[in-house]
Amino acid sequence: MMRRTRLFVWCVGSAAALLLAGCGRKPTAAKNPETAPPKQNVPAAIFLTEAPSGVMTVPTLKESAKEGDEVVVRGVVGGRGEPFVSGRAVWSLIEGTLPNLCTREGHGCTMPWDYCCATPEEKKPNMLTVQITGDDARPLAVDLQAAGKIKPMDTLVVKGTVGPRPTKDTLVLTATGIYVELAK
Repeated sequence: MMRRTRLFVWCVGSAAALLLAGCGRKPTAAKNPETAPPKQNVPAAIFLTEAPSGVMTVPTLKESAKEGDEVVVRGVVGGRGEPFVSGRAVWSLIEGTLPNLCTREGHGCTMPWDYCCATPEEKKPNMLTVQITGDDARPLAVDLQAAGKIKPMDTLVVKGTVGPRPTKDTLVLTATGIYVELAK
C-alpha cells in the first residue's frame, strides 16, 4: 500500500512539475516577425465608387451559382456574432431582406448584426462567405474590421467569383469589387 501511495505521489508531482514548467512561457512564433504571417493591405481599387449592376439576392445566388461564375450580390455584413474572421479578409454576408427583429426600436440588442432572432434554418439559405484574396489565392492577412473599411451591419454590393461548391449550402465569393451602399 505504501508503495502505491509513493508511486501516486510521484506521478502527481511529476505531472505538476511538467505543467508548472510551461507556465509563464509565451509562444515565440507569435513574437518572431520572421515566422508570423506578413500583414497585408486591402487593395484600394477593390472599393468601388458605384454599385455594380446585375445584383442578385443571396438565396437566388445560392440556388443558381456555379464555381467560377462572375456574380454581383447585395447583403448585410452579419449573420453571426463575429462576422469577421480575425486577422483575415473574410466575413459573412446575410440577405438584407431577411427580417431582423434585433433592429426594432426598443429591442435592446447589443449585436443586431447576428440576426439572433432568426432561426438557423432561416439564416442558412440567406448567408454566404466573402473573402478578399492575394496573388496566392489565399485570404489576405488583414483585419478588415480594425481597418475600418467594413463594419457589421454595413450593406454591401459585392462583385466576385464563386468558389468551389461542395454543397448547395456552401458559397464562398472571392470579391473583385465592393461597394459600401449603406455604412452603419
